[in-house]
Amino acid sequence: MTTEYKKSINGNIDVFDVANYFIHLSLKNKVDDDGTVEGITHLKLQKILYFAQCAYLSLYNKPLFDDEIKAWQYGPVISSIYDKYKVQENKILQKDKNFNENTLDEDIKDFLDDIWNYFSKFSTTELVNITHMHAPWKNAYTGDKDSVIENEVLRQYYKGIFKLEDCA
Repeated sequence: MTTEYKKSINGNIDVFDVANYFIHLSLKNKVDDDGTVEGITHLKLQKILYFAQCAYLSLYNKPLFDDEIKAWQYGPVISSIYDKYKVQENKILQKDKNFNENTLDEDIKDFLDDIWNYFSKFSTTELVNITHMHAPWKNAYTGDKDSVIENEVLRQYYKGIFKLEDCA
């Protein structure tokens, strides 16, 4: 199988491709019969990206994307994603016009679909509360926006939580 998705210098997927894929999935979900889309806000996207990284680290012993995850007041945050979408505040995000879901490898899309199917059912507030109950955020949060949650901490903590049969 050829991998066509954009990779970072370290061989991982670009975090913006992962974000755009989740935005794409959110826009496909309809919330009622009139065709209103569910969509996703910036804060909810941050939490789903966090759990995607945690699951990938725990299942495959390597990061899905290279960007650091920081412990901020409302839970884990990827600064580059925050910087891009912060002006949207609580509005529904739109995927980048140049994003093509077919640039992602099918195995990666299947993995991201599984993450989406599990975590999208939670509200933003529920996802914030879940992350606040877990040790990686609790131990890293200092009130300083530079507090990094290390990948090894995430891998170790979530190792027993995410299992391959959960993501199949």
